[in-house]
Amino acid sequence: MRNMPKVSIIVPIYNVKEYMSAAVTSVINQSEKDIEIILVDDGSTDGSGRLCDQFAESDPRIQVIHKKNGGLSSARNAGVISAHANYVLFLDGDDYIHPRTVERLLEAISIAPADIVQFQYQEVEETVNLPDLAQIEIIGQSHTAQEAFSRLYEYGGVYASGCTKLIRKQLLIEIPFENIRHEDEMWCTRVFQRELTITYIPDILYGYIMRQGSIIHSQFKPSMLDILEVRKQRIEALNKLGLEELESQEIGKLFFSLLTLYRAAEYVYDDTSKVKIINCFLEYRNLIIHKAAMQGKWKLFLLAARMGKNLPFYLYYLVGKIQGR
Repeated sequence: MRNMPKVSIIVPIYNVKEYMSAAVTSVINQSEKDIEIILVDDGSTDGSGRLCDQFAESDPRIQVIHKKNGGLSSARNAGVISAHANYVLFLDGDDYIHPRTVERLLEAISIAPADIVQFQYQEVEETVNLPDLAQIEIIGQSHTAQEAFSRLYEYGGVYASGCTKLIRKQLLIEIPFENIRHEDEMWCTRVFQRELTITYIPDILYGYIMRQGSIIHSQFKPSMLDILEVRKQRIEALNKLGLEELESQEIGKLFFSLLTLYRAAEYVYDDTSKVKIINCFLEYRNLIIHKAAMQGKWKLFLLAARMGKNLPFYLYYLVGKIQGR
């Protein structure tokens, strides 16, 4: 590419031939044309890779990377290495973005320069028009790790997603995505500990299509235990930053994750995962008992944790059985 594009948009592709045309088309049709489009074929076996090549033949802004399957993080990182712009945007191969996404993000950067621009997404069941954009509005900036984590907990999952951010490329070079199931949450945990500037805008720029087969619809797999390492690192970071209230919330989330994962592992008779879950609980039991922020019925399981190492898990499993879950 002769001139440096304003933004590189990286689209990991893995066996999404049925859906990827909508994703790629939403990028091609951006109102801001000075962009680079990187399609990363992560070892697809359904013809998605050939479709990537066809798109590249019709648009010189598109480059295609064909690689051995390595997972979402591997595909994203490969795209970052090949990106030419100073800023990077990620799009999953079965989702789509607003036609003015890049235009709006560049507008935000020009008004409030930042390492990251954080925007919103909308969950949909099929491709629909996202809301029209109003006049640009900057709803805030964070400049410290404490501010970044506080915003993350205030607004929840949308701020943890790697696809709802325009990110300075150098940041992604220095801190790439880890090859785990909860890569976005881990990346945020590591990056937000830095002193960086994040600009926040209220615009819904990303359409997240809910499909069967997504993580929230998946049956238990041992890789789901990756969230425990994310929680542990998050607890350590919040403790170092002196964010006691958020630390208590995260300890409560760790306890909740332990309970739900144990029950899921029990249903599929995965004894190895159950042992790992119990060991994690024993490691953090004292913190959970004394600092976990739990509300309502969850206090019952907290009481059970005080009484025995296995009791909260058996109790949660029995409650699930009674409720038919």
